[in-house]
Amino acid sequence: MRLMKRIKPFSWLLYGAVAGGFVCYFFKDFLLSQSAEFINDIFKVLIPLYGILLGFLLTLIAIVVSLAGTRLVSNLIRTSHYSNLLTNSKVLALLYFFTLIIAVIGLFVREDQSTVFMIVIFLSVVLIFYSLRAAYKFFQIFHNISP
Repeated sequence: MRLMKRIKPFSWLLYGAVAGGFVCYFFKDFLLSQSAEFINDIFKVLIPLYGILLGFLLTLIAIVVSLAGTRLVSNLIRTSHYSNLLTNSKVLALLYFFTLIIAVIGLFVREDQSTVFMIVIFLSVVLIFYSLRAAYKFFQIFHNISP
């Protein structure tokens, strides 16, 4: 039972990977047929977007950590939701950073750029799924904060 509690948050990674696999499989011909200029334009949009979202996520983590002395965080620690939230946030930050690095590499790759584009699309779908879960957890915490 304890193992299932630890695995459950990462199930959203699996859901995102399955959805990303479906997107890449069904749109493979479309994704692989795009021109280098179009792919570069997409990368130029995704790089600042993921950088901003990564900064926003790190700010949210800092806010939650700064609430360490409050009764809300004491209850979160007692129910193990605090470590779950921080673990999910760290995994999400790593995913954003990893996707950001691959998108930057994709700007400079000329051979097989469409393959790098497909990898970034796959990781973007995974990020969307995992970001939804993390956003839901953060909203649950910030909803219960009273001034």
